[in-house]
Amino acid sequence: MGFIDRFFKKPAATFEKISLEEFITDWQNIHENDPAVGVLENIYADIKLPERSTTGSAGYNFTVPFSFKLKLGESIVIPTGIRCKMDDSLVLFIAPRSGQGTKYRVSLLNTIGVIDSDYYHADNEGHILVKISYDGCPVQEKKLRSTKSHKMFKDGEIEVFLEGEDIAVFNPPELRFEAGKGFAQGVFLRYGRANEKVIKDTRKGGFGSTGK
Repeated sequence: MGFIDRFFKKPAATFEKISLEEFITDWQNIHENDPAVGVLENIYADIKLPERSTTGSAGYNFTVPFSFKLKLGESIVIPTGIRCKMDDSLVLFIAPRSGQGTKYRVSLLNTIGVIDSDYYHADNEGHILVKISYDGCPVQEKKLRSTKSHKMFKDGEIEVFLEGEDIAVFNPPELRFEAGKGFAQGVFLRYGRANEKVIKDTRKGGFGSTGK
């Protein structure tokens, strides 16, 4: 099929849940403190397929299948339990929700997730794994009035603040992600192809598998 035909062909994509067995396997490979299998079965049962929130939304909301907290500087790999079957003219981009990025600088460690159509056939059933980090944001600084003279270390140097002087205190909150709430969004895009040689027909794994 030529590029013009591919471009004007109505693309199709379907979100699906991976199997329970694959979800448990991937969870146990990712997280050291594993809950009981019965708990994982309950988490799996409550997984929601991504949906758009409005008719004009480009992004499909991915929700977290379990509750967790992140402190400043921490990161986590989220096994979404989701895979995507899509036409080979499509690619799925995964990005953090804009509100979390703006307020708290929550980001994907690989900047943006790229889900190719052939990832659906990977050994892990095309399980979409999303790794996010909490880096904090300067807007969380608050001006406080110093009530007494004291010293503070900053960038390896000592700063002395006098009584009554305004000081900036960086006090980022601990972020809590509730099960069933959106944490990332997926956007489908169509793409073109050049006349390059196809290196291989199938892939084996997830992160970085196309370069192996």
